[in-house]
Amino acid sequence: MAGVGVFRLEGISVLADEPIDLHEGWQLISYFPRNPVEATIALSGIEENLIIAKDGYGNFYIPDWDFSNMGDMCEGQGYYINVDANVVLVYRLERPDDEGAFAGVRHSSVYNEPGQLPIHAVTGVNMSLLVLGESPLTPQLRGVEIGVYIEGKLVGSGILQDGICGIAVWGNDPSTEETDGALDGQPFEIRLLTGEGGLYKPEYTVLVGETIFSTDGFAVIQLTASSIVPVEFGISSAYPNPFNSVMRINYGLVEAGDVSLNVFDLTGRHVAELVSVQVQAGTHTVVLDGINLSSGVYLLRLEAGSEVSQMKVALVK
Repeated sequence: MAGVGVFRLEGISVLADEPIDLHEGWQLISYFPRNPVEATIALSGIEENLIIAKDGYGNFYIPDWDFSNMGDMCEGQGYYINVDANVVLVYRLERPDDEGAFAGVRHSSVYNEPGQLPIHAVTGVNMSLLVLGESPLTPQLRGVEIGVYIEGKLVGSGILQDGICGIAVWGNDPSTEETDGALDGQPFEIRLLTGEGGLYKPEYTVLVGETIFSTDGFAVIQLTASSIVPVEFGISSAYPNPFNSVMRINYGLVEAGDVSLNVFDLTGRHVAELVSVQVQAGTHTVVLDGINLSSGVYLLRLEAGSEVSQMKVALVK
């Protein structure tokens, strides 16, 4: 503003079930209900024609692959919708009972928690990448971080959970002078983060699309058996260290077995139990929440059979 002014906004209330005319292809829509509703439920009335829905953070819902990491649709947010025909959207607040066994079961949201790999800034331009792990590999790959790179620069990241991961591959923001994302037509590479913090290139099969960046594009890849790399026993990393709230601890197992991971203070007092179950071989991640702990140095102790691995970590509040 160059000076003092008054802005007056006038309008009428929009009902939660107000019909929205959608045309074939992409469009940006508003979310009308006052209460948050899970995306797979809110959009269930058009799922037969819905190709993909995305929010402003690159999370997406694809009915054909029974995948969503969008979570709840929320008041005041806009959403990108791509449909294969002209249809009318009426938001649903719950899945109708007449859908029987599919009610609340067909779709599940997968949330990608922040890990050691950076999270790329939102640029307003992205494509959607779905990464699958072959069923026998799921236990070994659970919690594995995935990075997407173009010419050595990270353009997207995620964490494989329950054998699946949705990643927003971010494109270049045309409103800035700096190239801060992928350009249309650029090929990208997939890298997995090892327990030791290194990156390696896995083998995978492309099921849909191409590993080439395309604005609003979509690709599906499936990791193959050779994506598994040898794992050494022990706590491989704790990040960040020192930490002031939450720490992610990565550890590896050569073979499946009963595992315990505990936290002790320097006097030997037991302060937290993080793992005490049978765990599959491979690389795993667990979170240490320091909300109830005092500042100081702690000892992580991993035990599996006769093997023991320890690491000191510091909590600073």
